[in-house]
Amino acid sequence: MTDPGAIFEKHAYELEEGANTDWFFYTIATLVEEVGLEIGMTIQTGAILISGTLISESRYFDEVAKQIAEKATGQQEIASALTNLCKIANQAVRDNRASRVEAGLKGVQPSYFQFKNAKFFSAGTQLSAPGEQGILWRCKRRDVSGFLIGELNQP
Repeated sequence: MTDPGAIFEKHAYELEEGANTDWFFYTIATLVEEVGLEIGMTIQTGAILISGTLISESRYFDEVAKQIAEKATGQQEIASALTNLCKIANQAVRDNRASRVEAGLKGVQPSYFQFKNAKFFSAGTQLSAPGEQGILWRCKRRDVSGFLIGELNQP
């Protein structure tokens, strides 16, 4: 099992100079990628809060493929191609991680953060439909301007 302290030491201060990412959030995201941690998080991007479960890139592509297979109607050939694309992307993520570790490089450098059951809030109002489970959502690392550990609930 990977030691979180070792991951912290390895990644916390390796962000490039001027990176627009909080080192602590980046370390949590690295744990998500390297050990499969899933954790409730809320992030701020501009004036919107996004709240859900932070998941690995590999898990994200698994979930996208599953949703396409379950929800696609009519255009099965296109749905099958998209599902296959997710599988290829997932394998590329795993291969990249393995080759970096084998070469003695940092295991993961997340450029994107992925959420499942994501819900969107603005000025205390949930923007997604009430009672909705939330959606899969992905954002660029540099777009996160703040975060908190835990998920928001609709008032």
